[in-house]
Amino acid sequence: MKLNPEKCVFGVASGKFLGFMITHWGIEANPDKIQALAAMESPKTKKEVQKLTGRNEECDKAFQELKQTLESPPILTKPKPEDTLHLYLAVSQSAVSGILVKEVNRAQQPIYYKPDVSGRLLKWAIELEEFDIEFKPRPSIKVQALANFIAELTPRPQGPDGSSSSSTGVWQIFVDRASNSSGSGAEIIIISPDTFIDIQCALRFEFEVTNNEAEYEAVIIAMELAINLKLENIKIYSDSQLVVGQIEGTFDRKDEPMSLYCSKVHNLQRKFKSCEIVKITRAENCKANALSRLVFMGIDGLDETVHVRIVTEPSINKTVSVMDIDNEPSWMDPIVDFIKHDNLPENPRAARSIRSKAPRYCMIEGILFRRSLTLPYLRCLKSSKSSHTLEEVHEGICGNHQEARALTFKHIRYGYYWPTMKKDTHEYVKKCDKCQRFGNMIHSPAEDLTSISCTTLFEQWGVDILSPFPITRGQLKFVAVAIEYFTKWVEAEPLATISKPKLRTFIWRSIICRFGIPKVLITDNGRQFDNA
Repeated sequence: MKLNPEKCVFGVASGKFLGFMITHWGIEANPDKIQALAAMESPKTKKEVQKLTGRNEECDKAFQELKQTLESPPILTKPKPEDTLHLYLAVSQSAVSGILVKEVNRAQQPIYYKPDVSGRLLKWAIELEEFDIEFKPRPSIKVQALANFIAELTPRPQGPDGSSSSSTGVWQIFVDRASNSSGSGAEIIIISPDTFIDIQCALRFEFEVTNNEAEYEAVIIAMELAINLKLENIKIYSDSQLVVGQIEGTFDRKDEPMSLYCSKVHNLQRKFKSCEIVKITRAENCKANALSRLVFMGIDGLDETVHVRIVTEPSINKTVSVMDIDNEPSWMDPIVDFIKHDNLPENPRAARSIRSKAPRYCMIEGILFRRSLTLPYLRCLKSSKSSHTLEEVHEGICGNHQEARALTFKHIRYGYYWPTMKKDTHEYVKKCDKCQRFGNMIHSPAEDLTSISCTTLFEQWGVDILSPFPITRGQLKFVAVAIEYFTKWVEAEPLATISKPKLRTFIWRSIICRFGIPKVLITDNGRQFDNA
């Protein structure tokens, strides 16, 4: 087997190798591969010029500079022992790039380097352990590739008091609302004092809102954004005369939502060193007005330049109050306070009651227990925990839907206590759906029985007189009434005057003649019935 001398490159000092030009000072680009770029000329004929519509002398100059840059790529040098190498990194969301350079005559040149590792971070870390790598604070950057990267991540300059110089100036905020058939929205534009920063935020409301309420929402959200940005001095511009007037106090707030919105704005204003809300014309607020309408147009890529925010509920919604169940007031508080700190209520009667109850209780590791002579100490429960315990013991894993009395003693056997155990267990069993559906049939009446004093028909009557009534024909203005106790039968007769003969005639004709002689007549001891 013989080697082809034309394909062997062993010991070559300079020449073409793997498509690159190898020289003693480094690796250069192959002139053959950049010949097409070098031979590219500017358009000369009319047809060539028509292909590049809008091209001028400035474009031609930029084209020549681009050709010159691409024709002279940087020379890849090789590192030597004891050389100091510089590594520049740029990190984005999708890639990580790096440049390894060394300084030659105060000029940084890239290094041609082919690593033996595969590119995995762990393997790289193992390979780099043998090298003497020193980390230093970053000096002045000479590589143009990282200029933009450094500019974007440079922090804001700090003022003498440690605050950001841009936050101490007056920031301008423009707000406006928009609405159509598809919904309501608003736009917020925040401009820095030096006008270098322009933050645009579009709002879309997913609830019904009027124009004035939408303007208030934009103002409130803009102020909250300014607080999150740690701005100290702001000036808000709005074209709504009503909103600005209500905030300044020159317009009345007749309905409740406007009052709540205005109070919310006043509370947020106190968090700034200076916060001024100014009325401007609609023409001066045209940019915010135009951007507020873009939210409903569905423009692709709008969220890349404008921060789109969906607002699901109004800013003045009242938050639901939450009770701290760990510190909820309960029946145990006075007893615990007396046992721990010897404090008693100001009411003498309540103090005497707590003093008499306290010996029955004790504190063990911060938990209140009730003493017992025949049972273990019972742990005292609050009302919130007792309801959960009732549910678990009655119908939980080990529950068997016992009746109230057995359920009470079962809690005591489990070691729990609260003062209203019997009452709570009776009420809980009555409300239990399964106990009512599948419990034993109860034959006792739902209400207490009412005793009946009379057991015979028309044996006992009650007699009385009702008066006065409006005078009718015959000067009748009184009514004599008799009610039978057993059947509740009623007999009545109108009278002009009340006298013993009249009442005697009523009893004889309405009771005795019709139902027989009664055994008992009950009256209210009126003198009219004497000897009736």
